[in-house]
Amino acid sequence: MNYISPMNVLVVNYSGNVGKSTISNYCLSENLPDHNLLLVETINSTPEYFGEKISAQDFSKIFEGMFESEVGTIVDVGSSNAESFMLKMSNEWLGSHDFFKYFIIPFTPFVKQQEDADEIIRMLVGLGIDASRIKLIFNMVDPRKDLNLQFETLKAKQTIELLGLSNINEIPRVNYFDFFNTIAQSGIPFEFVRNDQRNHQVEIMKVMKSPKLNADEKKVELAKLRIHTLVKQGYNGYAKNLNEVFESLDLQPDIIYDDSNDAVIENAGENTEPAPKAKKK
Repeated sequence: MNYISPMNVLVVNYSGNVGKSTISNYCLSENLPDHNLLLVETINSTPEYFGEKISAQDFSKIFEGMFESEVGTIVDVGSSNAESFMLKMSNEWLGSHDFFKYFIIPFTPFVKQQEDADEIIRMLVGLGIDASRIKLIFNMVDPRKDLNLQFETLKAKQTIELLGLSNINEIPRVNYFDFFNTIAQSGIPFEFVRNDQRNHQVEIMKVMKSPKLNADEKKVELAKLRIHTLVKQGYNGYAKNLNEVFESLDLQPDIIYDDSNDAVIENAGENTEPAPKAKKK
């Protein structure tokens, strides 16, 4: 029987507000459901559902947490801890980057975020990490504008060439969605929208036919249900985009153990079984 080795993924950028936690929680964790999620952060107000939190100063504990999973761990490094984490990985704990299969760097069109992404990419390449293990994600992209113009800082630095990419359009992108402004203005929590499995049209019909509600009450309830319908549609578009990004990343474990003869097989193909699922805490 063949077993796929654990696939650990590091999500990092020196800048804040680039979508690291959103990518980790809703793009990666949604599609790698058996993976643990570890948040390396100390000052961010990220909600608890983003996973276990730990400081970059406790570097060895981060890896201890990773080793608990037989399947793999997604390590989301917050901006307040990114510099410390990368410094420890590159200078103090030499070779620790080998525990990660992939390094994912999300960033937006803001110049500072592109510059920070470029710095991290060059650091990773300098450590000898193969370019195929470094994945970029463009976030908050305006689909109406030329991608080359939105990320001209990265292009000018010839960063994508370091990763063996010839075209900036090869990089997965998360578009800007007005959906987030709508839920902020309406006061509807993101998690409520995400978990809302109701058939809104059925709910609307129930309200319209309800003998218990007067005309004014029906008007209030119908308005509420229609905004819920709208934001769910917005979420569905966003979730579809994230799933497309995940597919584009093409994250594949590359070491497979054959326990019949203790062999290690590279890129063994589809006739394999995943490692036993990690137990949920």
